[in-house]
Amino acid sequence: ILHPLMAKILSYASSYKFILPLLFLVLFFALYVFPTFQKQMTAAANMEIAPLDTRFAYTRTEVINDFTRLGNEGRDLYKVVTGRIDMIFPLTYGLLFILVLAWLIKKLSTPSSKWILLSLMPLAGMLFDYLENINTLRLLATFPDISESSVGWGEKMTILKHSFLFLSVGLAVILAIALVIKRLLKPFGKPG
Repeated sequence: ILHPLMAKILSYASSYKFILPLLFLVLFFALYVFPTFQKQMTAAANMEIAPLDTRFAYTRTEVINDFTRLGNEGRDLYKVVTGRIDMIFPLTYGLLFILVLAWLIKKLSTPSSKWILLSLMPLAGMLFDYLENINTLRLLATFPDISESSVGWGEKMTILKHSFLFLSVGLAVILAIALVIKRLLKPFGKPG
């Protein structure tokens, strides 16, 4: 029951009328919202500090040093960005990835194909992003009493998030190449 219903929803939603607004929203976050807050955090710290979720790895010492440099104002801003803005962003980019993958799979097979469920892979990246955000908020709340285990757990969530998002992007590239090949070979197929 779940497969046909989910396939139908994904097939319906994977259209330009849903994908384009999500694309514009993701671009708005990436090109305006996050850079604006990054400038404010840089001003608070008097130097550029990369948010934890943009790194591939970080240590307890790096986290303590960065949080110290941010000061109260910078840490408060970081809490707002992580607790509000970055709780919306995974939903937008996650849905965009899901719908783009569903659209590509739909074009390569049929709208009701069980393969369309592969498009749900970005859900794992979204989950790890939320777990990472919750951990970052906990680190900010307990600063300067930050444990090695809390930082290590957050770093694992960051690595898993990046891994699943890279897999999703990689899958999209492979599917896009397959779709181009399919369309290029179509004129050579059987008439019909």
